[in-house]
Amino acid sequence: MKTIDLNVDIGEGMPWDRDLMQIATSVNICIGGYAGSESGCLETAALARDAHLAVGAHFGYEDSEHFGRQSDPSAPAILAMMDRCFRVIPRLEPHYLKPHGAFYNDTASGKRLDLLREIRIKFPVPMLGLPRSHQESTPGPLWREGFADRAYMADGSLVPRSVPGAVLTDLGQIRAQVVDLAGKVDSICLHGDHPGCVERALVVREALESAGFIVQRCSQ
Repeated sequence: MKTIDLNVDIGEGMPWDRDLMQIATSVNICIGGYAGSESGCLETAALARDAHLAVGAHFGYEDSEHFGRQSDPSAPAILAMMDRCFRVIPRLEPHYLKPHGAFYNDTASGKRLDLLREIRIKFPVPMLGLPRSHQESTPGPLWREGFADRAYMADGSLVPRSVPGAVLTDLGQIRAQVVDLAGKVDSICLHGDHPGCVERALVVREALESAGFIVQRCSQ
């Protein structure tokens, strides 16, 4: 029987992190910079470890104004991201890595791979990323990730958030997409920065289990 991981983004200053930790098997904890804080990151990680969840370091461009979701950041924002990664990730001691927002999409399309390679060489743990993307060319294992609540382009990339319909909200559509993706990836991601994410997480987990999947964290 196939297993599947369910990962959620937390540590971003939202009020429902503890609820999501009851549903997910892995948590991508914001290390600060685009949201959250360093102290909050480490506090959240302690709670996640107590709950026997896999802990991931979630890092992105230093851009709180745009929640790290705007490409082509300034040089200082990039330098700040790299400095934060090298300062916070060792203290977090993550099971895996996961880029966030624009940095995730940029590296998937082949941009900023030099930065991602530097981070991955420094921290040789698995990374969550898109299948068949440029992220596969960086060193270390890649855990293939599918998104429960994001629309896809024909080439397997994510529809830009600026396009209407890029973020899925219909529970039936989310459920169908999750079941379709689960057989093709190692982990399903659900965003945790919007109202209704807990309800959607419950729907996603129930859909996976009803389809015969064992929901458990990825094996390192």
